[in-house]
Amino acid sequence: MATPQLEISLDQWIAYCENLSPIQNFLLIGLLSKSRFTSLSILQAQPLETEDNWKAAEEWALKNLRKGLKIYCDNYKKYQAEIGLELGKSSMDIVKEWVKNAAPTIAIAVGGAKGVGVAFLFWLLKYALGKWCEKYTDKKYSGEGQYSRAIPPSTFGAFFDITYTPPIIEYVDDEKAYPLSIPKKQITVPAETIGLIRVANKQEVDDIYFSLAQDKNHSFNFKDAKSNSLVSGKVAYVIPKPEVSANVLDLVAEDLEGVINFSALFSMVCLCTLPP
Repeated sequence: MATPQLEISLDQWIAYCENLSPIQNFLLIGLLSKSRFTSLSILQAQPLETEDNWKAAEEWALKNLRKGLKIYCDNYKKYQAEIGLELGKSSMDIVKEWVKNAAPTIAIAVGGAKGVGVAFLFWLLKYALGKWCEKYTDKKYSGEGQYSRAIPPSTFGAFFDITYTPPIIEYVDDEKAYPLSIPKKQITVPAETIGLIRVANKQEVDDIYFSLAQDKNHSFNFKDAKSNSLVSGKVAYVIPKPEVSANVLDLVAEDLEGVINFSALFSMVCLCTLPP
């Protein structure tokens, strides 16, 4: 009877991943998304820097990066505060404790092994730090505007409450162009725009919902109540939301076509037109 293999412990994953570079941790995510390993010796015998691991890591990021990034960003500032508070410990000790606490949560969220959670955290800690949390954080817009369609040409007055998550796009130098510094995309995750629309009545809900199946050219624009920005986009699909209200629809949109801050724009125009 074969002796069952012990699972790689969280401490072993941390000791392994902390010595990898950011890109190696990213490639490790790709490797682990394809195969499970029961010992570090078997894992360490596998090459990390391969085209297959790179493609697998990109596929993983496309499906899971946002979920993992949300957990990371929700806890990153707490981690920074702990480093400042626990003066008796080294920063690396604090990092290891934080990774030990957060990695299992991320692994469960993305449906991967504990090693995926550890590699993900060390990748971001060493590469992105907190900059991604500011750059790719959700943005909330709400206000009154118009929902429009092309066939038949018509507009509906509506209230909008949407959450926009910007696309994740990062660049590295293309090694094939060396010694020139030519950027190429390293990671690309599409934008997400979701939210609710409130129209005048149930008839307009049905009109919008059924017409979208025939005419894909639906769009919206409204002025954000807080920032005075004009927000516009193209609709991907809508679904009636009767559990919220008879005159409310779920909205899923593509990347926003524009967010124009008229207050800032007006200030720039004024400055440009002032006499010397």
